[in-house]
Amino acid sequence: MRIEFFNTPFGKKIDNFKDSYSSVSKFDFVLVLVLLIFSGNPAPAIPFGWEPLLVGLAIVIVSLLIKFKKPVFEHAGIGPLGMFLLICISQVLVFMYFPYISIAGFLMRLFISYAVVRLVENFVIAYINVMTRLCQASLFFWIVGKLGLIKPLLAALSPLHLNPWTGHAVYPLLLHTYHTDQSLNVLRNSGMFWEPGAFAGYILLSMIFIALGGATIGWHHHRQNLFWSVVTLLSTLSTTGYIVLPFAILLGFRHVGSNKRERLKRGMLLYLFVIAVVILGFTAFNRIEFVYQKVRDQAHKALETPYSEIGFNNTRFGTAVFDWQYIKSSPLIGSGLHERTRYWMHPGSERTDGQGNGLTDFTAKFGFLGLGAFSYFTFFGLNKVFRQPMRSFFALLLIVAMLNGEQFLNFPLFMGLMFFKCARITYPLHYENKYQLTQKLMGYRY
Repeated sequence: MRIEFFNTPFGKKIDNFKDSYSSVSKFDFVLVLVLLIFSGNPAPAIPFGWEPLLVGLAIVIVSLLIKFKKPVFEHAGIGPLGMFLLICISQVLVFMYFPYISIAGFLMRLFISYAVVRLVENFVIAYINVMTRLCQASLFFWIVGKLGLIKPLLAALSPLHLNPWTGHAVYPLLLHTYHTDQSLNVLRNSGMFWEPGAFAGYILLSMIFIALGGATIGWHHHRQNLFWSVVTLLSTLSTTGYIVLPFAILLGFRHVGSNKRERLKRGMLLYLFVIAVVILGFTAFNRIEFVYQKVRDQAHKALETPYSEIGFNNTRFGTAVFDWQYIKSSPLIGSGLHERTRYWMHPGSERTDGQGNGLTDFTAKFGFLGLGAFSYFTFFGLNKVFRQPMRSFFALLLIVAMLNGEQFLNFPLFMGLMFFKCARITYPLHYENKYQLTQKLMGYRY
């Protein structure tokens, strides 16, 4: 009995069958990179805002669909689009208010994610490639910043955001977003995204894809991808990232056995390993001071804050308490996208921007119907691509856990998970029953 990590016992030869880097065209690489830029890079929106950029990208996307002779809409993607359109229409009828700009913006982001997943060949492989390159670039820029070499440039610029209490500032420079203290010392690594926790979430999604598709991503390259992902994730100092990381790694373990006794052994070993990961996770949680202290302080503050003031607590726990009242008021379809209905209990003077819990915020906006739709379509999309129901389910749980940290579902990339049923997969990204993939490629008999 053997345990294989992110590969099959014949991974090296399968790597010769399809190389993970050579299988990604420049077109696919650029398209996924653009999708990521529109999913959290604050720099492009500084001059004019996101609205004209989204309209322009949507026009380009439609042009590409026409060029490649693809229908603008196809049957496989109607489910998510139709469900959220139905929720938005229901909200208009219930609240008697039609925020057409907010709805159009949301549906446009949803359409962009849907179209890109259809246009890119082997989206999973392309995404892993792009994220690996972004990890490598971010480490370079972050180390340059840590060495103080970027201080003269930052001193000449005005920050996008400045916290008057801490002096922490944000400087988006397109390829990298610097977070600094009042002395312009570079802090955590956020890559090109708005916040280190957001970068950690996109890295973890890449690791989940590596875990689910390790058999055919390639023996050599997927280990390189994993190495850069882990190293970069550690540099983000993200609480959610540190907590989810061991489970994302656990998702990638494979067990190779040839008879019932071996399969029983591997099951027992997996059971013991899960227990060990949980114990080590809690131990690390208590020993890594910044994680433990941050979670404890945020939870304590959220519980102690009167509800009349909870709108000013934008931590993940404070936001969860804040959102829960809205979820209870409209549990099925949510309170909508516009602040007039979304925050009807709290006018602008009674809350702060930058709410910190993407899961409860999305549920407050679209209700349990919206959250259920996202979970349903994401699970079946992952299972369609990877053909691993149990692992796809656990991957979904990790994705939902990641939503607790950031507002990922405000952006196209995570929305695209619902459209994996439309993904163009030109070679298997999964373990087939009894290693049929290996048999087909190697002539190996189980």
